[in-house]
Amino acid sequence: MKNIVLLQRLPKPISIVEEVASLGPYYHSSIVLAPPDRGVIKMNVDVAFPTGKNFYVTAMVARGCSSECLWWKILKKLGRPPVSSGKTTGMLHALQLAKEKGCNAIVIEGDSLQVMTALTEEECPLAPFGAIVEQCLVYARGFNLVSFQFIKRTGNHLAHELAKLYEMTGLKGFILPPGLVMNI
Repeated sequence: MKNIVLLQRLPKPISIVEEVASLGPYYHSSIVLAPPDRGVIKMNVDVAFPTGKNFYVTAMVARGCSSECLWWKILKKLGRPPVSSGKTTGMLHALQLAKEKGCNAIVIEGDSLQVMTALTEEECPLAPFGAIVEQCLVYARGFNLVSFQFIKRTGNHLAHELAKLYEMTGLKGFILPPGLVMNI
């Protein structure tokens, strides 16, 4: 499988580029993301907790084997749960959306090692997010293939940037929002 670097070029869907250096000093040219296998959807999920607000935002972006953006969605949830609970809730939303879209095989990537380890090892910790992990695992049984993978924040940048667009909450689409590249 060929490794590629992902970057959105608006108004087109995510496209393949040679370097990630244009993203700025935070990102490194060694960042590469592998597309999923044919028939598998890969979803990146992240959560943002805007300062001074009484809500958090879950964002997800799905891509196919050609690394094209299949869909994205931003959801606002009231309250300020612990970060691990918010990120696990984001995973549950991703599972629900994938099922709603008719997916049978998915890979879900997130940047919380604690959450992704709990999901991968199928352990429901006693921590506040344990009940949500259990919900995710029950929901995951409805798919032919589900894989939860940890990815560093630098590899999850697109979902992270979408989550920061909390004023666009409730929106979804197939083409990424305008101006997203400039915000990176």
